[in-house]
Amino acid sequence: MPWRRTSVIAAGAMASAAVAFAAWVLSPIPQARLAHQGVRAVTIVDRNGITLRSTRAADGSQEEWVPYDRIDADVINAFIAVEDRRFWDHHGVDVRAIARAVRDNFNAHRVTSGASTISMQLARVLHPASRSWHGKLAQ
Repeated sequence: MPWRRTSVIAAGAMASAAVAFAAWVLSPIPQARLAHQGVRAVTIVDRNGITLRSTRAADGSQEEWVPYDRIDADVINAFIAVEDRRFWDHHGVDVRAIARAVRDNFNAHRVTSGASTISMQLARVLHPASRSWHGKLAQ
């Protein structure tokens, strides 16, 4: 029967593609390619931002600090627009965002939204606190 033959061929092709993809993901990126591009570490993500593959720099890190004055102003503005659009208007605590988060969380009967400003996020990184009302006040 021709449909069985087609099914076997299709299954074989899919299995071959899966093995090839797994081999690509698991194989290391050649150091010559990384050195040629001047890249210390590489992260490959899909269109949804899910990490497919990541390498480390020679020192074992996955990150590299970049001085503020070397970051493109458009990147800084985009970050502020996404993380804390009223960053320039408050002094570390966005009262409007807190009121909105309280309202949304109360209406949903669960935590659905936060109100951390960039300053609060930095405080949490530098001085970790619990994710509670007490921790938020500490920030």
